[in-house]
Amino acid sequence: MKTLEQWTRKLSEKEMPVLARTAHEISHASENEECSIGEMAGIVLQDSSMTARVLKLANSIFYNPTPQASRISPNRPTSA
Repeated sequence: MKTLEQWTRKLSEKEMPVLARTAHEISHASENEECSIGEMAGIVLQDSSMTARVLKLANSIFYNPTPQASRISPNRPTSA
């Protein structure tokens, strides 16, 4: 199984700089224990393709058997 760093490198080599940059930023942010969900959402929102993929996954029957998500918001309050 490839690591996120290996995927980022492969994406860069295949001339997909936006997705590679987004993957790198997500990887870097995930290493920071202080990074919030809102900050992660902000990174994803910078890339429309990644946003569409996240929404597709979130709306899949596996993760969400009933309601449909239509947007990602970095300002959504989190539960404590």
